[in-house]
Amino acid sequence: MHDGYDSMRGSVIATIAPYRGQARCASLRESVPLRLIGPSHGTGGASGFFLLNTSGAVIGGDHLTTRITVERGTALSIRTPGSTLLHPGGHTHLIEHLSLAPDCYVEWLPGSFIPYAGAYIDHHWTANVHTGATLIVADHFLAGRLARGEAFQFTALRSLRRITYGSWPLYVEAQSLVPCRGQLSGWGPYTCQATLIVAGPHATVALADELAALFEAPGSVPSPGDLHGNVGQESWQDVADGQSRARGTPPASCQPSVVWGSASTLARNGVIARLLTTDPYESRRRLDLAIAVARRHVLLGSNTLVRSSTTPK
Repeated sequence: MHDGYDSMRGSVIATIAPYRGQARCASLRESVPLRLIGPSHGTGGASGFFLLNTSGAVIGGDHLTTRITVERGTALSIRTPGSTLLHPGGHTHLIEHLSLAPDCYVEWLPGSFIPYAGAYIDHHWTANVHTGATLIVADHFLAGRLARGEAFQFTALRSLRRITYGSWPLYVEAQSLVPCRGQLSGWGPYTCQATLIVAGPHATVALADELAALFEAPGSVPSPGDLHGNVGQESWQDVADGQSRARGTPPASCQPSVVWGSASTLARNGVIARLLTTDPYESRRRLDLAIAVARRHVLLGSNTLVRSSTTPK
């Protein structure tokens, strides 16, 4: 840990349920530096929550745990106010778990995950999705502070991601990156990874095909704001949100990036799309657009979900 800094063991343990047209915390336990802020008012029956780290960053040696249970008929989006910055100084443990009851709609949309030089991280992210619920998960990983020429200078990053749908494993991925040992299999020249996973009854071949066309396209793609007119007023949040506008267009000096991406259905009620590139602007832009595509796809086929989430409990 850093001199003068005591590592923290923060946690958020929450149960979120529908109440008078919004999602509300039925129970909430917090310990510094983590806080769950919300709900904010949305449209179409969804509510927005922010998972906030009051330290401003994750410092080496921190142990941070988030466990959120979402009750039947709840529609919400969970974000972070910005990127997750992971500093060196000790062995960091991050544990995040979601549990979704039937007829839920949940978006898990954290900011970029950026390990600094010397950081050592274990990250476990799991979700149990009940049959009939829908989960959209976005992940944006950068290999370091790329603008400073810092790429793959962290000590180690070991991650485990697992989603179960009903009683069946839908998606399991374990990744161990240890740059000093050359353990970077599959990354090649890439420094940015964007991943979108959709679990639920609307994770169809049609959605996979649309995401594949987006992630496989060479060159740059339209910004998320260009899709705004096609999403419809019932969308759960503006696809051209403040974070997307703040990111804006990359500087003109940026050269065309190397891009590799695709999408596919998973074995049971799931779709995964992944993009590898050298340009953080391009990967973020395509991921934001993919989120909007997935959200629109669910909205067009899920009017009953919106009604159930807005029914007073």
